[in-house]
Amino acid sequence: MNKKIISLLATGAVVATAAGSFAAWDTLSDSTSANITFGTPIVISPTLAGGQAAQTAPGALPVASADLDINTTGTVPSGSKITFVTELKDGSTTIDPSLYDLVITDDNDSNSVVTSGDLEVTNANNYTVKVTPKDNSAATTAFQGKTIDLKITATLGK
Repeated sequence: MNKKIISLLATGAVVATAAGSFAAWDTLSDSTSANITFGTPIVISPTLAGGQAAQTAPGALPVASADLDINTTGTVPSGSKITFVTELKDGSTTIDPSLYDLVITDDNDSNSVVTSGDLEVTNANNYTVKVTPKDNSAATTAFQGKTIDLKITATLGK
């Protein structure tokens, strides 16, 4: 019987200790808050104005050019780059890139070639896109006397 009483007293002491570990005035949980501000989004807006191939001297290859303007809103992070993906189509048929040369130059930077991407991004970026068919019969078939659709996807990234 004494062992049972001692066991009950020991169990009661453990329960009392566990229950009494925190005083009523202890702060066991709290929260805080702060305002966080998100910047405005960066939006890239390309526009492309097509043109007609320039008349060339007999035997010279024609060159078609278009103006590409890419405006951005928001703060463009330092080290940003605009990359270009280009595609030429005759109707729904994509023209094989091996049949032409396509060069993009930066009008704001002494006409430097930026076909693979522009590292000097501002809020107003102006480019000239020039397309020259190759000098072969396949290119002649693909381009001669046709209105070609030039598609450029511009992507702002790092």
